[in-house]
Amino acid sequence: MRRAAVFGISQILSESRNAKVQAPTLPVQFVHLCTLWGFAGAQPVFEVLGKGATYFVARDAPPSEIVAFAAGLILLPPLLLTLIAQVARRGGERLGWAVHLALVGGLVTLFLMPTANAWMPAAVVPVVGLALAGGGVFAWAYARTESCRTFLTVLSPAVLVFAGFFLLGSHIRPLLVAELPIAAKVAGIESRTPIVFVLLDEISTSSLMTADGTVDRRLFPSFARLADRSVWFRNTTATVPMTDFVVPVIMTGRHRKAIKLPLAQNYPNSLFTLFAKSHRIVAVEPVTALCPDDVCEDLEPERSLADRGASLVADVGFIYAHLVLPKPLAGRLPPIDHRWGSFWKVPTRETAEQVEEMHAVRVGYVRHARNLDRGRSRTPFAAFERFIDAVEPSPDPTLYYLHVLLPHVPWSSFPSGMRYEAGDRPDGTEGKWKTWLSDEWPTQLAFQRYMLQLGYTDVLLGRLLDRLDEADLFDRSLMIVLGDHGITFQPGQMYRQPTDQSVRDLMHVPFFVKLPFQKDGRVDDRNVESIDVLPTVASALEVELPFAVDGVSGLDSERPDKKMYAGGEEWSFPGERPSSWPALDRKLALFGDEGSWRDIERAGPRPELVGRPLASLDVAGELWAGATARVEGTDRFEHVELITGSIPAYVRGTVRGERLPDQVAVAVHGTVWAVVEVFDRRGDEARVWLLLPEEAFRNGSNDLELYAVEGERLTRLTTARAMK
Repeated sequence: MRRAAVFGISQILSESRNAKVQAPTLPVQFVHLCTLWGFAGAQPVFEVLGKGATYFVARDAPPSEIVAFAAGLILLPPLLLTLIAQVARRGGERLGWAVHLALVGGLVTLFLMPTANAWMPAAVVPVVGLALAGGGVFAWAYARTESCRTFLTVLSPAVLVFAGFFLLGSHIRPLLVAELPIAAKVAGIESRTPIVFVLLDEISTSSLMTADGTVDRRLFPSFARLADRSVWFRNTTATVPMTDFVVPVIMTGRHRKAIKLPLAQNYPNSLFTLFAKSHRIVAVEPVTALCPDDVCEDLEPERSLADRGASLVADVGFIYAHLVLPKPLAGRLPPIDHRWGSFWKVPTRETAEQVEEMHAVRVGYVRHARNLDRGRSRTPFAAFERFIDAVEPSPDPTLYYLHVLLPHVPWSSFPSGMRYEAGDRPDGTEGKWKTWLSDEWPTQLAFQRYMLQLGYTDVLLGRLLDRLDEADLFDRSLMIVLGDHGITFQPGQMYRQPTDQSVRDLMHVPFFVKLPFQKDGRVDDRNVESIDVLPTVASALEVELPFAVDGVSGLDSERPDKKMYAGGEEWSFPGERPSSWPALDRKLALFGDEGSWRDIERAGPRPELVGRPLASLDVAGELWAGATARVEGTDRFEHVELITGSIPAYVRGTVRGERLPDQVAVAVHGTVWAVVEVFDRRGDEARVWLLLPEEAFRNGSNDLELYAVEGERLTRLTTARAMK
């Protein structure tokens, strides 16, 4: 092999000294661009999406769309590049040939970028320079030697191989086959009881609790209201900490070690198929597709073909940018690892006119109109609202199913519903497994933001309970509210991948079962797991399951131990409720017991300073020596419109200087609204992140001032040019 490679190189060099080689024909040029694009672009994207097939499940992509995507990915970019070269040819053959050579060199440069990135992950200029040099050398050889072009022609079938492996691979192939017969659809279930099933995402039991183990009524009145009428299985744990794995466990009562896409054909026996004959089913599934299309009504607004195509192109573009850009530049892009599409979308503020129009539409809204877009139609908040509006009185029993990505990241809401801009990746984590920084402050801030969003989740739950009462459904329905998995806020631990230190945080999830006509609530601490949810539903309705399950009913039985599976590992614990809750202890230490949202909004190292005017504090007349503060996006503070429902509350910046303060206070309109710890110290620079409370803002311009905090004294920091 090595001898053949040396011979090939020597042949290219020998040919380069001979007479000029004639330019290839247009079809051959297109084939060569297809080949280079196949290696430089199509194959890397196929590899990412082939392993992450849940992306297409979340898009509810039909087989035709997936096949069209594969064909378009291998053909459209080369067609566009060929067209560019042909347009250039209008200026002369030499110009067209030069442009074609530039495109060849550019594709080879893109092909080499990931390798250069791996060699020099922290560099930008050397990475780009090395890849460009390689692309230039190849373009020169392509222009001068026939063997180089022949090599590309021989390689051209590889593009079809890439597409074939993508479409026929074990992850994508199930999406292309027709649905299998639904075994339980003809089971003959005759229940007439309405069912309301709400699956929350990324929520830990401890975040709802007070020190005595009850639901915190002050912060979460809706959860407390539900607990007063239901059985709260307080010792419930998730079997798997990943959404697309654990939801099938919940819905089928089975735990499968083999990884299967969350599709109806892979899980023919589920909650949906169990009640397909007896109930009308309204379902919201943002991540899975466990309910057959002919069984469930979907509340998601229909998207046009153009809209779906544009979002797919944008998503692929962001995926590719993450693959080829130098890592320092890729790190500035929206993430692609924490949501199921729309990677390109960055939260924006609606204008006052848009909000007024939205309110006008809401007043005249016809219940159950599916194509209404309230300005935030793709957010979990809007999905919850649509689900509430879908609840209506009906003579026929209905199964209402909502899986909502709340209080899941992005954490972007206050309990009032006021929003702020936030990225999808949990800030304060790094690496593939999203490991929390060792500094304490980032996890405290993340915990604070999570709690505030959980507060608004409680508000939405309350609206659902009200709507069920209005529709005369709450009392006679079976209502299930549970979480799919928990979350940890321990410094140095992986955000969602369990370790011996964090597994308990990720395991424990809320599980409420409101039985038909139940009047009084009770707490049940028997051992319950995700696989027990479906058997519990069947038991509550006195329905016999017509298929086998691994779980048992929490109302009737109890298992001796509990398990969690993740990353090829298994954790096993006694079935009893733990005597201590480290996550609860951490929550109480940060936010107090039975505090208020005001307390949580003002949480930090010096809460006694928050809310105080600068005039009432010891503020130094001079500037902090040598220190400069920078805040990202200060233009956001220049034109605040509260009516839009969005404020620039989430603030990120840095301080730099020979002497850095340990704490920084942020004042708006002459009042201190946050005091935070600086973190991630690197020489003469450290980071400053914080969340300003709602009450800090007013319409119009909102000027920020940053102060170093030393004891009781505040010293203003010089503010450098803002980072846009």
